[in-house]
Amino acid sequence: MLRRTTLPKAIADHLTSEIRNGRLRPGERLPTEKALMRKFGVGRSTIREALQHLVILGLAEAKRGFGYKIKSFDRQALPGLDVTAALLAEDALLDLLEAREIVEVPIARLAATRAMPDDLQAMERLLRQMEDRLLHGRTVHRLAARFHLLIAQAAKNATLQRWITSIIPLLTARGWQIEHDIPGRSARELTLHRELYERIKSRDPNAVQRAMVEHLADTRETILQHQESLSSRGGPHVRARSDR
Repeated sequence: MLRRTTLPKAIADHLTSEIRNGRLRPGERLPTEKALMRKFGVGRSTIREALQHLVILGLAEAKRGFGYKIKSFDRQALPGLDVTAALLAEDALLDLLEAREIVEVPIARLAATRAMPDDLQAMERLLRQMEDRLLHGRTVHRLAARFHLLIAQAAKNATLQRWITSIIPLLTARGWQIEHDIPGRSARELTLHRELYERIKSRDPNAVQRAMVEHLADTRETILQHQESLSSRGGPHVRARSDR
């Protein structure tokens, strides 16, 4: 019998194999969550976790009112699911959060001193897009992840920008799951990102540092609470560390 934390990976491996061998083709709709739950005999949270593996790999995308659609991809460049599974493993997720706490705080400080008018305008436009999506009852996870890239761009450091770019798929996938499972989370995301923008706009590195620390602490608490909730319902979970 599979251990609980391996179920999403095992299901994602199976679906990836179906895509690789052409039984599921680009443009087609993946089976519904309910159909996959019946097929694999698992809960909704496990299926969502498996589907997010496919999203992160670039094999599928969530389409509102449609479900999950298989994307076009280069078969030769298709990475193994073990890489993504490692990134989304229990301890690895906390490692990613810790890395963000180490890296994104100084990025925000740099943005406060180096942001150009066009950087601030880009952030303003993105926040307005987030507001518009909220008004229409839609999630903001993709825009929230992109906001962090805009901050890195404003910091004017190419290496830091590349690092943030590399984790955007993970931020997007986790954001999607949390926003769908936690009522009111989308509005909270807008509030936190607007605060970051205002502090960057004020050109106060200390203020933006506090805002980023608060934002990442809020993210950590939310993810751990979310995983604890999944665990109580029989889904995959993240263990809290004694040293954090």
